[in-house]
Parts: sequence; structure tokens; C-alpha cells
Amino acid sequence: MRLALASALLVATTASAEPTRYRFDPVHTQVMFVADHLGFSRPVGRFTRVEGWIAFDPDAFDSAGCEVTIPVDSLWLGDADWEKKLRSDAFFDQRRHPTMSYTCERLEEIDSKRARLHGVLTLRGITRPVVLDLRINRIGRHTYSLAYVAGFSATGTIRRSDFGMKRMLPAVGDEVEIRLEIEAIRE
Repeated sequence: MRLALASALLVATTASAEPTRYRFDPVHTQVMFVADHLGFSRPVGRFTRVEGWIAFDPDAFDSAGCEVTIPVDSLWLGDADWEKKLRSDAFFDQRRHPTMSYTCERLEEIDSKRARLHGVLTLRGITRPVVLDLRINRIGRHTYSLAYVAGFSATGTIRRSDFGMKRMLPAVGDEVEIRLEIEAIRE
């Protein structure tokens, strides 16, 4: 009887357990974007700082969550003048909106390694739904640090005009591809 009761309590505790929470590794987490430039090229930009966390349980996708904050001043394009232009009020409007954020609403499981991440992106003070295709790369013990790490890749597309970035349309592309490489360490 005691064994049955202990087993029932263990199952109940496990079923209601919170997903594992991970904090972003600042060195191995990157946010990149690509947009058409006058039809000549599709240059890649990135943000060098990404702050936040992700909560994930591979056995319970519906329990996932995340909070991501990206400081606009971490924008890097490899050219100071170009970075200054994109930080201006015509584009990211860093002065009035120094950060952008993404909040997860739900994770839709496709299979054990793929999912669709539904959330909201707030950029320039405008909040819109954004869906990202997520790949679960690996979850486990890090070879060198021995920390418990989760790795994900995510891709999606937004329209910059949806966030008030209408300068130079249509010459400079409206569709912006987003790519995230996330490595996060268990808290």
C-alpha cells in the first residue's frame, strides 16, 4: 500500500513539474537577419547581445516558454555609418525604443526535433504575432564545461513595414528573414 501511494505521489509530482529553465549563453546565442538591398545583395546583420531565458521539457512541448530581450544598440553590420542609419528613427528608432522583445505563447510540436514557436515580437513599440520554425539541436551535458545545455535553431520571416519601418520601401526589401542560434545553460 505504501509503495502504491509513493508511486502515485511520484507520478503526480512528475506530471506537474515545471519545465527546465535555461538562461541564454551570451557567447553562443546569436540573432541574425537578412533583407534585400536594392536587388543587388542580401546582407546579413546581427545583434551581438541577446538576454533572456527559455523553459523547455522535451516530453511536454506545451509547457515551454521564453522571454527574449535584444538591445538595439548591439546591432552590428560591419559599418558604423550603416549601423547609425539603422538605429535612427527611420528604422529601429533606438532613442525611443532601446530594446525589442519576443515572448513565447505556445510551442506546437511537429516531431521530437521540430516545432513551431508561436509568440509576439515587440519592435519600435509595436507588438505583432511572429511564428518561428524551431529545431531542437541537442539537450545534454556540455563536453567541456559539464554544464547542462540546450541548443535550438529558429527561423522565420517578418515584414518590417508591420513594425513601422517603411523607409526606402520597396527598393530595400520589406521581408526580413530572421535566424536565431540559441545555446542556453540550465539555471
